[in-house]
Amino acid sequence: MLFKNIHKTGREKSSHDFILLTNQILLRFYISLEALMRGFLLSFLPTIVIGCSSNVLPSVKSSVTKNGVLSKTVKASTSLSAYGSTLDILVFDDDPLMRLDSFQRVEKFSGTTVHPTSTGGGKIFFLYYGSRCDRYAWAATGSYGDLRKMSMNLEDETRSSPVMTGQCRCEAGETHAFADLVPLACRIKIISLKRDFSDTPYAESKISDIMVYLTDVNACCSIAGNDRHDNIRLINAGMLNPHDMQRFEDRSLVCQSIEGKLADKAIKPDICLWCYPAGTHTGRPTRLVIEGKIDGRTYYWPFTIGTDGEIIRNRTYSYNITLKRKGVSSPDIEIEPQCMNIDLSIKPWIEKEDYPVRF
Repeated sequence: MLFKNIHKTGREKSSHDFILLTNQILLRFYISLEALMRGFLLSFLPTIVIGCSSNVLPSVKSSVTKNGVLSKTVKASTSLSAYGSTLDILVFDDDPLMRLDSFQRVEKFSGTTVHPTSTGGGKIFFLYYGSRCDRYAWAATGSYGDLRKMSMNLEDETRSSPVMTGQCRCEAGETHAFADLVPLACRIKIISLKRDFSDTPYAESKISDIMVYLTDVNACCSIAGNDRHDNIRLINAGMLNPHDMQRFEDRSLVCQSIEGKLADKAIKPDICLWCYPAGTHTGRPTRLVIEGKIDGRTYYWPFTIGTDGEIIRNRTYSYNITLKRKGVSSPDIEIEPQCMNIDLSIKPWIEKEDYPVRF
């Protein structure tokens, strides 16, 4: 997580540091007290268990009522229980200052009902699922503005527990509001891969030692999920960088290999890579690179992913690829269109569907 550091001097700095330290101590005391009370209260709540055999992430709906009751409805065919991740709930005042009102953590959240506490008036509810941080990481979050400056690193993501966030407003007097939990990341999938070198001098040549990876990947994303892409941190700049790869808990998120050789018959390699949203203002669009050897020489087939270089959160970019010619000599060179055929489909990673919630 990235936190805001405030620098002051003299008496102003001493006073500010004392106030900041006091606020952090009080928040940590509140978190500890809240954990004890929540453990007592949850012992009386019913557990919802839904069988799940699918690896697809669930479609979920959260509803926050005026009196602070958060109810979560999970689609019957799947469940969050397979992931057993943490749900953090931060409640902010919906006013110009947007100060933190309350915090609650639910361990191993799987669709049960929780009861976040808050004062009266309009509120902003922020939900963070799949936490990769200690609860004390929120200690510096005194306002919604602080929240917007916090980031998640792609290197810390895991397939078993992707980070998902959602938020909603609940105005004073409203009976309820809705928030969708969706992943911060997006997926790049190769559905099929084929080699078609017909009408070339190397028509019978096969491709071996195949690797698929992403270059110029945005590895930093605001947890608030805004679309401004302010927190850009590129990795694998122009190539597969071993130093960048060492920082990944799961390197298969951005690099995978394909066993065997690619001949005339199309294969379904089951390749699924992840990256964070990115715009076009960096001047270096994220590329999907296919690397392989033909007659002992290494070639690359790189191409820009997304729509005009724009990659959007909670999307699955699925490709059917046919290699028509030998690739280029570097993964940092955009390949000529005649060298490959690319068929792209874009769908939401998690569909947003409405589920009625009764109170």
